[in-house]
Amino acid sequence: MLHSTKLKNCTATYRAKGHLEETIRFTFAAPDRVCIESSAMHEGRRFDDTIWSVGDRYIRRSMDGRGFEHADVPLAIPTLGDCEALGVALERAFPSSVDGEAERDVGTGAGIDSRFGEFRLVVVLSMSSYFLKRITGAAEEFELVDSSPSADEAAFTIPPPEPGSNDASEEDRCFVLYYCGRVMSYSITRFAKEARERDSIADEDFTRRLASVYDVENRRHRRDRFAQMRDSMNQWSSDAADLFRRQRSAVEIDPDLRGTEDQWIAVQRRAIVESLQTVTEAELDSDSPFPPPTLADADPHVAALIAEARRRSLAATVESEVTQPCLAYFDEQVRAVQSKK
Repeated sequence: MLHSTKLKNCTATYRAKGHLEETIRFTFAAPDRVCIESSAMHEGRRFDDTIWSVGDRYIRRSMDGRGFEHADVPLAIPTLGDCEALGVALERAFPSSVDGEAERDVGTGAGIDSRFGEFRLVVVLSMSSYFLKRITGAAEEFELVDSSPSADEAAFTIPPPEPGSNDASEEDRCFVLYYCGRVMSYSITRFAKEARERDSIADEDFTRRLASVYDVENRRHRRDRFAQMRDSMNQWSSDAADLFRRQRSAVEIDPDLRGTEDQWIAVQRRAIVESLQTVTEAELDSDSPFPPPTLADADPHVAALIAEARRRSLAATVESEVTQPCLAYFDEQVRAVQSKK
């Protein structure tokens, strides 16, 4: 979906062939209104799955011939709107030179971790309609059957779960969080690596450009984590302000304590910065919420450039999204104490 900025209302039907034959219908009404329906027969049993990405929700209804299953998950995961923003960031950082081609082989191994297979995966994308036309070489092969430049609103009528349906929301939340994040991170890295080879981009320029893409990914995909970090640090600032208030009261009793306020404030501000630097390194080590992209065919030098771009971006986004807001909150709390005589 890195090219979804070009995609308008549409419906596309695909045929998938693998261990079973499956029909998949994709309806796109907006970046936050997508429906994917699939149906298949296997060993005399019918399998039906419908997944909606609507607003800030991921919703699923399934039937496997023996029972029903459903899921309803908050989309604190890469939405199609996130994909659009990342697509814009990628095109800005690494402008494509293939706009005039009718279709493009977008590479081998795109969207998979090649450690889990030695096969060649070829993805062919129509550059005129931006429909995925064909995927070959995977466990399943996909082929576009038909498409239409419109979206049927009836596809977005979501039925309630069937009586007795199994609630698989937690399982789906974990799977979607991991899978979408890993594929998106891998796709970004793959796109950037191919652009570097195509355009002979110098090391520092490549690192700077890729960091700008990770900036967008971090602000969107780590927004909940950043909010948690701000809340935690702001609570610490509020507690520190209470301590400061008590210290000021103590100064009135013991004049020898006067003159230590500025030093105390500087120490507390430095503690905020150092604490968030430690958290940033921990975030980078664990790469929460998404694991680091894997490029089995990347040489160590390129892998080091990618790691440096991730490090720079995370440090910069933590600074802008957490550190500076938290310091501003701390300063506000201190001023509130100082203003009270």
